[in-house]
Amino acid sequence: MKRSFHTKVDAWLIVVIALPVLFIGYELIIDFSWFLLLPFAFIIAINAVTLPCYYTIENQHLKIRAGIIIKKDIDIQQISRIAESNDPISSPAMSLKRLRIDFGQGDYILISPQNRKAFIELLSSVNPNIECLK
Repeated sequence: MKRSFHTKVDAWLIVVIALPVLFIGYELIIDFSWFLLLPFAFIIAINAVTLPCYYTIENQHLKIRAGIIIKKDIDIQQISRIAESNDPISSPAMSLKRLRIDFGQGDYILISPQNRKAFIELLSSVNPNIECLK
């Protein structure tokens, strides 16, 4: 069994990311400036580090991928609890409508799958001992 879930993306985040790219990209095309090239490259680099962002449930593992940096595999049998969260702390999630996944010895990660209900149901089918909180 293998199923992937893309991250939910908040509309405000699209605006924050897309508008500067479009504005600076347009300005670079119209009138090239080394001054604008640096922030444009910075924004593109941030996108490369964070995109794509998705979560895959495969056999006994939850695989979390975000760009070229975050590659985390969690044994689903180690997951003890899933709870809804709005914590804005940095995480591989592009929405503030998040799930907090507790696993191992006090570790947790925040993610934001598009279809939260199906995601939780699939994890619970692999490990029925997961406590699900709202």
